[in-house]
Amino acid sequence: MKKAEIEKNIVVHFRGQEYFRRKELLEFYKVFEPELNNRTFGWRVFELKKKKIIRSVGRGIYTTNYKPEYKPQIDEKLRKINNVINRSFAIIDKDFNPKDYLSVWTTAWLNRFVNHQIFFPIRIIEIETDTLTSYYYKLIDEGFKNVYIESDFKKMDRYVFEGKDCIVLRKIVKRAPYQIINKINIPRIEKILVDLFCDNKLFYFVQGKELENIYRNAIKKYSVDFSKLLNYAERRKRQKDIKDFLFKFISEELKELLL
Repeated sequence: MKKAEIEKNIVVHFRGQEYFRRKELLEFYKVFEPELNNRTFGWRVFELKKKKIIRSVGRGIYTTNYKPEYKPQIDEKLRKINNVINRSFAIIDKDFNPKDYLSVWTTAWLNRFVNHQIFFPIRIIEIETDTLTSYYYKLIDEGFKNVYIESDFKKMDRYVFEGKDCIVLRKIVKRAPYQIINKINIPRIEKILVDLFCDNKLFYFVQGKELENIYRNAIKKYSVDFSKLLNYAERRKRQKDIKDFLFKFISEELKELLL
């Protein structure tokens, strides 16, 4: 059987399963390619994911149910903040990798997941710890208003907790789940979900039922890699807590695979 025909049969074969393991996929291929080795099988899996025939939901766990990747729009103000900091980093180190130095996002992105809309978003700027103070003053010099360093909650109270648009600088977490969109480094949905859970003081306005809404809607609408989510949660020392919380929103089948 030709490769294209095998790929079509994958969708039919696993139609009755919400999720399946890598071992099951290999057994399926062995029917048509008995001599298939692990290296070649790895390329088969890579091609299936590239063609969006299957997608990963965890380490060695796949589904044929396609959901789009989370690719939020970056507003002009966030883009300007990113460019101001990026230019400064580029002057210091022309070969710098933004994934190691800078990430930006805004809580306005959560509006597609919540019941109560966020009218005064917080723009989260994650950068190197040693440069937090420098870029705090840099953004103020560039004319940005309501700029705060996350650790200074007393100063933030007036704006963050009274519902006003502001910019918060915080330490970047290296090797966390990030993605590049239009040359700008932003967090993946997995990182956003974990941060909302862990940083309940900063994100006080999306806790309780609203946090449940965010998790439910994100998992329902977008492709979420649970291995990335739980690995990042472990780095933040909250994996068990987040797993218990997460298990409210996923199927019994997926729970068994992730346990």
